[in-house]
Amino acid sequence: MDAEGNVIHQQRERSVSGFRSAAAALPVVDDLEKRIAAGEKGLEYEYLMARWGLGRVEYEEIKEVAAKLEDLTDEQEAKLAAVLIDAEVDHLIGTTRVRDKEEREEATRAAAPRLIEIVGSDHPLSESREGMVWSVLMGHAESEGDVELFTSAAAWYRKKYADDPRAARFLGSLDERLEKLKEKGDG
Repeated sequence: MDAEGNVIHQQRERSVSGFRSAAAALPVVDDLEKRIAAGEKGLEYEYLMARWGLGRVEYEEIKEVAAKLEDLTDEQEAKLAAVLIDAEVDHLIGTTRVRDKEEREEATRAAAPRLIEIVGSDHPLSESREGMVWSVLMGHAESEGDVELFTSAAAWYRKKYADDPRAARFLGSLDERLEKLKEKGDG
């Protein structure tokens, strides 16, 4: 927060490198804002990406600004596409984070088709969002009796945590949960 109590940064990556990146990005955003206020043009992409890095922009605004950007390099287009996916995932996951169980299940049913589409697309999820997406999809698969989706989620977890001894108990429970899901479907 700044001296006036305005949120100037929401830390996404909680690591030393994440905090260092944020500390480096704060003066960049300030500089870009001064240059834009002075009338300099062509800074829209840099400003959007800098603000995204500080958690100052939400999905709807990113979509709106991205649709207006022109003359981006291939590298900028690829980076923007990745940010759009991350922002959409954040938005979709955010809709599922409600206390009321029925509301949460309804929101998850609404978000699941797009999340499934995203994990099946050519746009790889950032590592920081993979676990959130698969967690939501696994819970959705169990509540909806979707054996195929549960199997896909379990495969992701097995691959991701195969070498982590702390995950052994959780990974061991996946087969049992899958069998229960299959039995529900047969019954």
